[in-house]
Amino acid sequence: MGVHVDGAGNVLGIGTVAQTPGFDDIVLVRYSPQLAFLSSATFDSGLNDEAGGLAIDGAGNVIVTGLIQTLPNGRWDYLTVKFSPSLVFLASATFDAGSDSSDAARSVAVDA
Repeated sequence: MGVHVDGAGNVLGIGTVAQTPGFDDIVLVRYSPQLAFLSSATFDSGLNDEAGGLAIDGAGNVIVTGLIQTLPNGRWDYLTVKFSPSLVFLASATFDAGSDSSDAARSVAVDA
């Protein structure tokens, strides 16, 4: 999935967990430089969500990308989620390329 070190040396990682009954969610975890657990956040759209990559912008916000399963066809679309430096959810967006196939986002980069 994805790992990033922030400006304070904390380690952030993302992954996909079975949290909602029958569906997967994205989990974001922050550890100290000594790998002691500090905090976590979960993104749950109510459907299947899958983590891809993460980046940290110049303001310390955490940007996560991945996939979200759409209904009624069960296809996957791009998903981008933004968390504050304290891992509070700020916003999310999806993108569908318009084809009858699934779309996948596996990494993200931000300008400093």
